[in-house]
Amino acid sequence: MNPVLLLGAPGSNKAQLVAEEPITASDRVELVQRLFIEHQPALHAFVHALVPDFGRAQDVLQETFLAATKNAGDFAAASADSNFLVWSCAIARSKVLEARRQRRFIGLTPEAIEALCASEAAAPADPRIDVLAKCIEQLAPKARRVVALRYEDGHQPREIARIIDWTPEAVYVALSRARRFLRDCVAKALVAVNEN
Repeated sequence: MNPVLLLGAPGSNKAQLVAEEPITASDRVELVQRLFIEHQPALHAFVHALVPDFGRAQDVLQETFLAATKNAGDFAAASADSNFLVWSCAIARSKVLEARRQRRFIGLTPEAIEALCASEAAAPADPRIDVLAKCIEQLAPKARRVVALRYEDGHQPREIARIIDWTPEAVYVALSRARRFLRDCVAKALVAVNEN
């Protein structure tokens, strides 16, 4: 019988492999890759906060993915206390420091990077991030794509118009409507969270 992957609730950092047979290396790699994709927005925000250049931040994020995949065996997914985001942010931090040592970007000092990483680890998770992710899922597919092109990929509205074959005005309108929807959705969800 194959091992069963148990992921925590959506947005949770907890994951567990339950196996009736020994867990293989490929099972761990698959788990790490799935969790990386699930937590990519948070990891991107973490890296981009430390690396000011968008392109360099993307490079560091890709290097983090490769390192996480290579070291999948080190992720203690069999433990109920496994926290993928903390583990992957530690890898990202080392990749940021490595990029800085190689002078691929000039930015924060290593001491500042360490201080920021320490405060990130100590800070509780921001519930707005989980709420925003759920609200983004509620957007229509075309609106979700426009938002991803703008805020995840960093394209300007005119570039987005060219990519998806819309007019720039249509992109501006779609982004405006999406932002309004997301603002209202997040506000309502946070009221509900605060009431509980």
